[in-house]
Amino acid sequence: MHFTANSITFEKFLSFVQPVVPLRSPMMSILENIHIDINDGVMTLMASDVDISVSTSFKLNDSDENVTFLCQGKRLGDTIKGLGDMQLFCDFDLETGLNIQTDSGKYNISTISPNDFPAFPQVNEDNEITISGEDLQRAIHFTHFAISKEPSRLAISGLLIEVNPDGSTFVATDGHRLVKYHNSAFRVPDDIMVIVPEKTIGIVSKIFSKSEVRITFDRTRICFEAEGTRVISRLIDHKFPDYNPVVPQSSESELKISRSELLTACRRMLPYANNKFPVMKMLVSSSLIEIESQEQETGSYAKETLECIFTGVPLEKFVAFKTTSLIDVLSHIEGEEVYLKFNTISKPVLIEPVEQRENEVVSMIMMPTRVGV
Repeated sequence: MHFTANSITFEKFLSFVQPVVPLRSPMMSILENIHIDINDGVMTLMASDVDISVSTSFKLNDSDENVTFLCQGKRLGDTIKGLGDMQLFCDFDLETGLNIQTDSGKYNISTISPNDFPAFPQVNEDNEITISGEDLQRAIHFTHFAISKEPSRLAISGLLIEVNPDGSTFVATDGHRLVKYHNSAFRVPDDIMVIVPEKTIGIVSKIFSKSEVRITFDRTRICFEAEGTRVISRLIDHKFPDYNPVVPQSSESELKISRSELLTACRRMLPYANNKFPVMKMLVSSSLIEIESQEQETGSYAKETLECIFTGVPLEKFVAFKTTSLIDVLSHIEGEEVYLKFNTISKPVLIEPVEQRENEVVSMIMMPTRVGV
């Protein structure tokens, strides 16, 4: 069997399924392969790690037969990646495997029968919503970084998605910081609430960007689909913590400052903080903010003063934050200026862009860190 494909096109669609392929799966080694189906000149790639499955299709330049086989996922991806823009001349035979030839090289990758590969899961389309790729990307951009990476904390190891007649809300937290993104333009008649695993959100963010994305789900799975590509994932079957009490509804004090100036200053504080738990102190006056970081073991320290606008009840003493967490928050907020809204030095601090997009509210909440004077 013979087929030809453009290397750039092949690499693009391989990149959709590649993140799902386990590097090693001792219990199910068959999952280390990519399922390849060629039918009437269209190649369909499928990969799965049991929890997440991805399938995508594209048109080949030509093919002379319909075939289905499994190919070593990592080896195929590493071979195609970085070849540049060229024609790939491919031959497949069950005994000799997949042979790929370019103008400058030949590559042979072993293949096996697809009979034992898990079937692509199906989602009962009990619920369906459609969202633009841009809106989905923005929601993920603001929230993905704050999802907990601790496997033991299942309830917060994914992104909470709530959609109702008032709009859509995406919430992520790791217990120390919480991000809430609300879009009032994207709404549905009924109340919908699901928790999507962090790995799934990362894969979706790399695939869907411009086209409208159709999302269907039932009690156990969710499917994201657009332009011939589908991502199906198990949902997290846990109750997401009630986040509303954490989000400050008002503030006693408000600090307005350049986002980029505060961000770059925080990055300069990082080398002077404890490597295991980097902390920086923030002391605020009416027009200045002083930030400081010190490594206790060596005595090395850094201190900077930045201009700001502070209104409301004066803070009695410094506020301390985990430096890396504050850097993450400031890196994912848009706009030239941000608000830091305080109540007391021990209560959650609300960080928001000074200018919000129409129909959007981006709220990032951080818990101050307790440190000695």
